[in-house]
Amino acid sequence: MDESWDIPIQGMPGTPVEKLRVEYERCMRVTNEELDLEPGVYMREGTELLAQLRDQLVMLPELEE
Repeated sequence: MDESWDIPIQGMPGTPVEKLRVEYERCMRVTNEELDLEPGVYMREGTELLAQLRDQLVMLPELEE
């Protein structure tokens, strides 16, 4: 790296690393509305899965330890 530069090359605007960082930040932005919707979806899916697993567990024979 040339010592006359004040910043490292990977931190310069327009470099592939900087472009990747900016694109990552853009993709990771979410709105409050999206955040409010997500937990309900996971809770509903999780509840259905737990109910199915509970029903299947009842059908298993008891195991002796």
